[in-house]
Amino acid sequence: TFRFLEPLTAWASHRALGITFGVAALVHIFSLLFDHFVAFNIWQLLVPWLSTHKPVTIFGVHLGSLYVALGVLSFYLAALTIIVSLLWIEKKPRLWKITHLIAYVIIAFVFVHALFLGTDLAHGFWRWLWIVSGAGVAIAILHRLWRARTV
Repeated sequence: TFRFLEPLTAWASHRALGITFGVAALVHIFSLLFDHFVAFNIWQLLVPWLSTHKPVTIFGVHLGSLYVALGVLSFYLAALTIIVSLLWIEKKPRLWKITHLIAYVIIAFVFVHALFLGTDLAHGFWRWLWIVSGAGVAIAILHRLWRARTV
């Protein structure tokens, strides 16, 4: 991003986007308490695998509500990343960097969570756009990891 933005602007924008993501996740979670289409209680939204919405079985193994659990885990991992970024970026840079790499896991979890639970991604144009965008992000991540490894 330093090619496009000054370092301070890039850092502030990145920080603001992280905080915005966290707030958006909170709004998403708590708005589901008022959803009448799928009834969730607070525990099902905060505890992975407690929900019974759209249970998943892969190769005969029952994984419970895997897609809801991926959303819950994403929320906790994102909260951890945001909090560590706000508190430790200058005090513990190595721990911050390691924790910040969790963002790649969060991206994968959110992608699968939305792909299989998002009602607007159930079929058609938006589903394909999500898949193509996810492939683009995966390529960018692989490029970033390859670049970091070779430098």
